[in-house]
This record gives sequence, structure tokens and C-alpha cells, in this order.
Amino acid sequence: MIPGGFGVFLSHGSDQMWTPPGGKLKGDPATAEAMFESIPKGVMDGFDAIKLEPYREDLKPDIVITFVNPDQLSGMLVLHGYTRGEYDSAIATTALGCASMLKVPFAEMTKEKPKAVITSTDLAQRHIVDENSLAISMSGWEFEKMLEITEEGYSHSLVFKKVRKPSHKGEDGEKRFTNLA
Repeated sequence: MIPGGFGVFLSHGSDQMWTPPGGKLKGDPATAEAMFESIPKGVMDGFDAIKLEPYREDLKPDIVITFVNPDQLSGMLVLHGYTRGEYDSAIATTALGCASMLKVPFAEMTKEKPKAVITSTDLAQRHIVDENSLAISMSGWEFEKMLEITEEGYSHSLVFKKVRKPSHKGEDGEKRFTNLA
């Protein structure tokens, strides 16, 4: 219970000493409250806990969160949209970290054409995430579908070969890629 409401906390804060300073993530309390009210509700009902663990092929996860660098994010976005006709198969939110990583993807997975969610953009969260990383969350079944089509996708194209140029090597000289690339 934040004095003045969550909108005050997300915007300018208050002068009451027990209230945290405002995050200045929204211009005013009314706009912040409207954003907060638009975040999906009830999408995680029925779950007793959230278990985070590295992906394995024998898992059947509800949501997959992948931390990526900008090149990997581009590849994940292309691969996620590879079999879709629309241009907007992913969204980026201005929601807080836990909402963008979990609540919004859980809401998306109930849709006929769920969108991947670009996350780790919450300014309050950025200090704990590598400065060169973002994350992308999606339903587990979409991630598994992406794994099935990697051989026919962009990773074997001339366009992607340009991304694999020497400037994309780590300090040890090795290329920096995930199994998807």
C-alpha cells in the first residue's frame, strides 16, 4: 500500500517519508495508474510457483526467457516471425521487469498468434543485467517451433554471414553465438 497509490510511485513520488521516491517512469500519477491497470491480470492464476531453470529439450516450459545481445535479439525476432505473415510478431513493453518477463508473455501465450516480448528494458532492472544484453520472452511451444526451423532460417543466409564478421568475436577471438545461430 503506497500512499497516493502505485501511480505516485511510478511517477514523481511523494513527500511522505515512508514512501519510496518516484521512479519517474511516467509523467504523472494518472498516466502511471492507467498503464498499471492495463497490465494483464489473472494470467498466472492456477500456478503455485515459478521455477526458473536452464532450457533442456525434455522440458515443456510455459515460457522461455532468453538473454541475448543485440545481434542475437535480431536473430530471435527474425526466427520468431519466420512463419508469420505479419510484421509485428514481437512487442516491447514499458512495464516493470517482472510484468514484461512473465505476466505479458503469459497473457500472450493464450492468444491465437502470441507475440514474443522484448524485455529487460525496465530502467530499475537494467543495473542487474549485462549492459550489452536484453531478453526476449515467448511461449515454450513457440520456442520449440523456432528450434525446429533453425536449419531453414536466416542463419544460413548471406545476410547473416555479414553479422558473423570479425567484429562479433569475443576477447578470446571466438565467435559469440548461441545454439540458435
